[in-house]
Amino acid sequence: MPYFPSHKTGLIPARMRLDETDEFGNGIARFTFFFYDDGALEASYDFTSLNVSEVSTSGIDQRLDSAIVVTPSSTDSIPLVEKDAGLQTLSDAPPTSALQTQTVSLSLGGDLAGKWTITFEVPIHEFNLDGWWVKL
Repeated sequence: MPYFPSHKTGLIPARMRLDETDEFGNGIARFTFFFYDDGALEASYDFTSLNVSEVSTSGIDQRLDSAIVVTPSSTDSIPLVEKDAGLQTLSDAPPTSALQTQTVSLSLGGDLAGKWTITFEVPIHEFNLDGWWVKL
């Protein structure tokens, strides 16, 4: 698990995995998020998408170094389950350019749930994923 300074509070993307399959053998993209309150882990969540082919990078299992831009201040405003979830990069770079640092936003039920500047271990191309969200 990545280290977060004790002053961090909010929802933090921590890991991206592109090497998993669902129960039917379909490839999935999974992003794991942690919610911290003053550095104490309060909850874990997964964003999962069947659009794994939309994510282009050579690093299929990456720990993410995330700086908060916008985040919920408590777990009260984060749904336990959301079937209408989206995760996308917000980049001005050409789509052919893989970047190590990307701005990424999460929408849950059509509403912005968070935005981060994420440094990936391996550069990644822009992506726009539809999926679902669940508290672990």
